[in-house]
Amino acid sequence: MHISDNGSMDEQKLNFGYHEKWVRYGLLDREIYQAQLKAAEADEDGIPDEHYRYATFRRWFMNRQSASLDELDRYMELAIEDVDSPMGGSALASLLERHWLTDDQFDHVAKRVLAHGDWTEKIIMRHKLLRALKADALSDELFQECLEQGDGHVHEPLLDRKDLTRSMAQALTEHGANRQIRQEASNLLQHRRNWPDHE
Repeated sequence: MHISDNGSMDEQKLNFGYHEKWVRYGLLDREIYQAQLKAAEADEDGIPDEHYRYATFRRWFMNRQSASLDELDRYMELAIEDVDSPMGGSALASLLERHWLTDDQFDHVAKRVLAHGDWTEKIIMRHKLLRALKADALSDELFQECLEQGDGHVHEPLLDRKDLTRSMAQALTEHGANRQIRQEASNLLQHRRNWPDHE
């Protein structure tokens, strides 16, 4: 990439696998690129180009508290078109973790992520349930859906819920996603004194 004296960027000479859409869509600017160039000059291990691009994806979603549908679509377009498909998939899936997505935006992103491969189904359901756990009371229906998912990332926050009932904790001792969760649920049954009235 050539940076002229006035700070403009020659999009025909971008390194790290970037292309002009990264600049046009606002993910890549002169400051980011210069910092990556300096990092690459000091790198002795030969960090692959996709690591720099993923860092730019992360910077985009970590440094904001909202995004329009158009901005999300531009981000997802870059991720889907990336020459490194696994990295692009990770960049897509990372969007689902953003707490600032509205419910409609989450559904919009999930549809695009799902089209990236069957491996995304579990990730989409994971974040759908985690969002529900943050927003809703722990109903029997929600708990059963979480339990059946068999995902440790979903089971773990259940153990910290004040509205987790004794019968729910018992179910986690038997069907928790991993040994640690089953043991923690067992400890909870032994030591917790105050349980919700509803069962």
